Amino acid sequence: TVASYIGANRTLQYVPGAKIHWAGGRTDPPPDTPKCGFDGTLCPDNSLPGYAILSIILSSVVVFLVIASVFIY
Repeated sequence: TVASYIGANRTLQYVPGAKIHWAGGRTDPPPDTPKCGFDGTLCPDNSLPGYAILSIILSSVVVFLVIASVFIY
C-alpha cells in the first residue's frame, strides 16, 4: 500500500517511504494526455501517399513481367 484515501474528508494520505511501482519501469506517473493526443492529431502522418503506393505496385508488376519474359523467351 502506498496511500490511503479517506472518503469522509476526501483526502489522500501517502504512506511514508513507500514507492509507487509504475508500469514499464517508470519512475514518475504517466502523462495526463497521450503523446499523440486522444485522437492522434498531434503526431505527423507518416504514411505513404496514394501515388507512391501505386507506383511501387506498378513498378513491381513491370519488373516481374520483364523477368518472366526473359525466362519464357
